[in-house]
Amino acid sequence: MTRLLVVCTTVTLFVTAAIAPNTISAQQQRTITYQEAIGTAQQLIDTGRFEDAIGLLNIIPERVGNRLEVLFLRGLAAIEAGVRAEDRETGEQLFEAAVEDLFQVVADDPTLLRPRLELARAYFLQGNDSAATKHFELVLAAEPPDPVVSNINRFLSIMRARRRLTGYFGFAFAPDTNISGRSESREVIIWGLPFVLEEPVEVTTGIGLSVWGGAEYRHTVVPHEFSIRFGTSASITDYAGGDYDGVSLEFFAGPEWQLSPISEVSAVSFLGYRWNGGEISHGDLGVRVNWARLISPKHRLRGEIAVYDRAFHDPDSHDGNGIRTRLGFGSDYRINPTTQLSLTFTRSLADADGEDDSTRETRLGAELQFALKNGYDLSFGASYTNTRFDGTGGGVFYPDVPPGELRDDRLTSLSVGLSNRNWRFAGFSPKLSVTSYKRSSNVQLVGYERTRAEVSLVQHY
Repeated sequence: MTRLLVVCTTVTLFVTAAIAPNTISAQQQRTITYQEAIGTAQQLIDTGRFEDAIGLLNIIPERVGNRLEVLFLRGLAAIEAGVRAEDRETGEQLFEAAVEDLFQVVADDPTLLRPRLELARAYFLQGNDSAATKHFELVLAAEPPDPVVSNINRFLSIMRARRRLTGYFGFAFAPDTNISGRSESREVIIWGLPFVLEEPVEVTTGIGLSVWGGAEYRHTVVPHEFSIRFGTSASITDYAGGDYDGVSLEFFAGPEWQLSPISEVSAVSFLGYRWNGGEISHGDLGVRVNWARLISPKHRLRGEIAVYDRAFHDPDSHDGNGIRTRLGFGSDYRINPTTQLSLTFTRSLADADGEDDSTRETRLGAELQFALKNGYDLSFGASYTNTRFDGTGGGVFYPDVPPGELRDDRLTSLSVGLSNRNWRFAGFSPKLSVTSYKRSSNVQLVGYERTRAEVSLVQHY
């Protein structure tokens, strides 16, 4: 209690000096409560004295009162002060301070909508349209009053017209119990009789480093209607020894149509390359069409159609050359402001020149994400992939595959991820993900089990 009185006295000294400098003597100063200090800060904000409000809120120690309330008011004052700043640099510093304060509020309690709305506005003023859009849409998912919806839609419309350069980046350490994806079984069946392989199965384990990133520039031709996209993406996975290293690189360009405030379609040409083990594997050249539509404030549908020609660099793999098609659908449903369910369906067809590499693949996936209090994010995922090979059964013959059958593989995965938005280093937060894979097949010595962990740094907005 003594400490609180001392704090409140300090607050009083500041308040009296801010409201009426040089007009109140020390004898006239009195001790005020935390609530009175907050009320004074709110009054300063309401009367446009934003810098004074920030100064008052700065001297309230973290352990006194409701810290989230202090951060919210300070973030709100910083936004308004930034809007009125006389120079751009000062404004940007104030917007950055507002983002830091409001981000902490939303991270600690994701159910608070007003702080999230102000955080979205701070990102908007900062020019971070991707982050602003995310938080505006989260507020819309809570079905706020109509005036709030109209105001948010106005911001979203402005950002759709002005969006330019965007990018992403991430890296992770990834231990893997079976990098090569080899079966640990030593038993085979030949003519109905069991045999055991003499040579032991060597399963490769290791810790890899993964790096990924990309950038995209959108040039607006007709505001709110038509733009041109240019972009690139890349990913690198590195393991000791280099045998299982992988590199992917893609370039794309094409038009995008904003059909309405809630739907858009883009069609891009793309050129991609893949390296495995330090040597080039293949290249892809094709066209990809993407679309997205907001069915309701809580529900978004998206889709993709891609047709491309794959050409392998190794002459021994030329039978795999040919046209490939991919059709995908996705659904993101926000159950509430803190819970989202995502579903995906993908159907891929590979009509390669050689029968060994012609496949039909179907994949189903689901992920449930939770934004918890105190900054924690928790996710659970599952997927099932069925791959059927044409021709000679994926390059295997009897007795590896039963007579009269074609190779049929099934891959299942279960994953869990955990991160904390409050633990940030240079804007990135650590995330731990663990995924368990199991492949079964009618081909002998092809099935395997593997577990892959990933400690990554992700950027939260």
